[in-house]
Amino acid sequence: MRPVANLNSVSTPLFLTRLGEVWRRVRSIVAPMKEAIVEHGGYRIRVRTRGPARGPHAIVLPGMADTEFTLAAQIHELRRHGYTTHVIELPGFGLTPALRKESAHFPQLADLVLSAADRIGVERAVILGHSLGGGIALHIAVRRPAFVAGLILLAPAAVGRSLLWTYKLFCLPLVGRALLRPKRSGSRRYLRYFLLGSKRRDDEVFVERLVRRDRHSAAMARSMRAICWANQPSRWRRLLLLATPGGEQLGYTLREQVATLRDIPTLVLWGSEDRVISALDAAIFRAANPGADVRVAPGVGHLLPLEVADWVTGHIARFITHRLQELRPAA
Repeated sequence: MRPVANLNSVSTPLFLTRLGEVWRRVRSIVAPMKEAIVEHGGYRIRVRTRGPARGPHAIVLPGMADTEFTLAAQIHELRRHGYTTHVIELPGFGLTPALRKESAHFPQLADLVLSAADRIGVERAVILGHSLGGGIALHIAVRRPAFVAGLILLAPAAVGRSLLWTYKLFCLPLVGRALLRPKRSGSRRYLRYFLLGSKRRDDEVFVERLVRRDRHSAAMARSMRAICWANQPSRWRRLLLLATPGGEQLGYTLREQVATLRDIPTLVLWGSEDRVISALDAAIFRAANPGADVRVAPGVGHLLPLEVADWVTGHIARFITHRLQELRPAA
C-alpha cells in the first residue's frame, strides 16, 4: 500500500511563509506615515513616507498643482506589493518658499528630488510620476539611470513636442500671472473641457469631488508660474512658434533620449482624450523604447489616475509582478 504523506509536515512551513507575506503586506499598507523635511538650495522639500525603512522603495511624484490625493489608489497598490512609498512635494507645492524661475528647470527639479532621496537614505527606487512628475522621473532616469529600478509614467511630460494650447498663455508674464493665480476651488468647466475625458466628465458626483479638492495656495501658484516660465523653448524659437500651434515642450523634451532608457523596466499609461499632453506622445515612447509596456485607455483624459483608477492600478500590479518582481531584494 502506498504510504500517506504527513500533511501537517508539508503544509505548515508553506502556511507560515504565506502568513508572513500577508503580514508584511498588511504592515506596509497600514504603517504610520513619517514626514521628513529636507533642505536643498534654500528650499524646503517635504517627504511623506509609509512602510518599512528597508524597502524596496518607490518615489511618487504628483503632477503640477496636484497632491498625493490624485495618486492615492496607485500609492496604495505599491504598498500592497510591499513597497515603501515616498511622496516628494516640490517647493511651493507643500512648503514655502516657492520655486524661483532660475531654479525651476527640469534638470534642477530632478536634482531636488534626487537630493531629497539621498537625504532620506534611498539609493535605488521605482519612480511613479504623473504629468509633471513623469517628466521629472524621465529626467532623473537620464541623469542617474543606476538610481531607477523602474518607471511608472502616467501621461508624462518631456516625451513629445507640444502641450495644451493655453500653455502659450501661461508663459506670457502678465497673462500667465493672471491665469496661474491662487484659487480656492477649481472650475467645473475647466475640469470638463481640459482635464477629463468623455468617460467621466458628465459624472456630477466625481466632478464635484474634484472641484472641492482643487485648491491653489499663493506659493503653489508662484511655483507653477516659475516652472512654466523656466522651461520654455529658447527666445528665437518662441518667436518662430508664436504664430503656429505646439512646440511648448521643446525646451525640455527628452524625445531623443528615450531610447537610452531601454534597460529600465517601464510602464507608460495614457488617456486617449488627454488634452493637456497628447496621447500621440505614447506612440513616440513605444517607437523609441519597444521594450516598454505602453497602454492607452479610451475615453480618458489627463486625470487618468482618478478617472480610471482600477484600470491604472491593475496595470501597475501586473507590471510589478511580471517586470519588477525579479528586481526586488530577498526578504
